[in-house]
Amino acid sequence: MAGGWINFPRPKTGIARRGPLWPETVTAVRATLEVRAAPARDADKGRVFLTVPGSPFVSYTEITRTDTGTTGGARKDVIGIQFRKLLVARGYTKIGAELLFAAPRLRDHRRRE
Repeated sequence: MAGGWINFPRPKTGIARRGPLWPETVTAVRATLEVRAAPARDADKGRVFLTVPGSPFVSYTEITRTDTGTTGGARKDVIGIQFRKLLVARGYTKIGAELLFAAPRLRDHRRRE
């Protein structure tokens, strides 16, 4: 963020990229860093938004199966989890792509009373 620029790799390819930030954005990010929770891990120090315990809102854990040696991963999305709970509490039974593409007809996806 130094000098109003952000440097970060593209998530998919890892290729470095650089983008300008508005002065208001730099001010807002710095103010957020002063009041946010302390990161639970050193690896999360560069994140702006953290949960109250200091964890990232979205995380990915690599997993290796001991029986086959294959690797994969588990993604945890705290915001998505909470949003899903809200939808279920409001009576929506179709969640995910079905709900997204049916957005104009949301009432059709509520439970019938």
